[in-house]
Amino acid sequence: MNGCGAFGELPQAPHEEALSLLPHFLSRRAAVRAFVEASGAALGGKVSDVRAADYQRLALEFCSGGPPRLVAIGGLSGSGKTTLALKLAPT
Repeated sequence: MNGCGAFGELPQAPHEEALSLLPHFLSRRAAVRAFVEASGAALGGKVSDVRAADYQRLALEFCSGGPPRLVAIGGLSGSGKTTLALKLAPT
């Protein structure tokens, strides 16, 4: 029995769903690093102050998302237009 066995098995998620969480994860990691660096700056480290600001900017960049895009989808009935549109749409 593995460490997660007591809570049951998690269903397999498609890779696209798992990858959609990556910007959130990276943003949280950068925010934690910003906090750690700011704490170091409070103790008297000037370099930590600059690094904290850099991590804060990085955390915001991860959450900002990409530029908007327009995708035109066309085709015959039953050719998979809706399926493709759902895969391309942001979550």
